[in-house]
Amino acid sequence: MEDLTGKQFGLYQIRQLIGEGGMATVFKAYQPSLNRYVALKLLPREFTPEAQFVSRFEREVKILAKLQHPNVLAIFDCGESEGYIYLVMPLVTGGTLTNLLHHKKPLPPSQLLSLLSQMG
Repeated sequence: MEDLTGKQFGLYQIRQLIGEGGMATVFKAYQPSLNRYVALKLLPREFTPEAQFVSRFEREVKILAKLQHPNVLAIFDCGESEGYIYLVMPLVTGGTLTNLLHHKKPLPPSQLLSLLSQMG
């Protein structure tokens, strides 16, 4: 995906790339109206013209927005800008589960149990 740093998507100013995957790219973005940083997930432009994909995405976003659980990220907003469909979520810092599990030292049993219970 092109470098979108500094671009404005709706209410959000992209600040830096966080990560890329097969279906989306995630950026750290700033929301000046609430003075907070968020995660802005952009779907590739090639998905935008596909009406079936867009309607499925919008339906899933509405369902996810109703969920409230400590292990499920809330959805703050969604929209379309410059040919991209985007989703706005809380910015979570502190690393990934993958990084935690690939740490050089084994995790203590209590931490493993906590992680497994949250995944279950």
